[in-house]
Order: sequence, then structure tokens, then C-alpha cells
Amino acid sequence: MGPPGERIVDVWESTLALSSGTLARLEDFLSADEMEIAGRFKFAVHRQRFIAGRGILRRVLAEYLASRPRELE
Repeated sequence: MGPPGERIVDVWESTLALSSGTLARLEDFLSADEMEIAGRFKFAVHRQRFIAGRGILRRVLAEYLASRPRELE
């Protein structure tokens, strides 16, 4: 963090094409609601991208908030 009043923007970039092992770990971060949404995708590639995106988002936010990804609401 910088001095008071200083504005900082962090930019994150990641691929959504991840290995099955990485997807499984990220899936553990998702809420029941997010898992329900993931289950509605007709094609596996779209389900996997959703899990990757939400899991990565939760992991990044949890670091900023000094929390666990699964505990975020």
C-alpha cells in the first residue's frame, strides 16, 4: 500500500485453460451456488472456464483480504 490518498490499481492476467488438477483445486474454493451454476453449463469447456475464472478470482481476493478463498461471500 502506498501513502494515504494514493490510488493504486493492480492488474491480474491468467489463462482459463488449466490442467484438471488445477481446476480441481480451484473448484474447492467455489461456493455451493457457484457449483450449481457451473453444473448448468452444457459443454465441459464452458464449465471449466467458469470454475477457473471464479476460483482464480476467489484466490486473488482472499490474498488481498487475508482470508481463505472458500470463506468469501
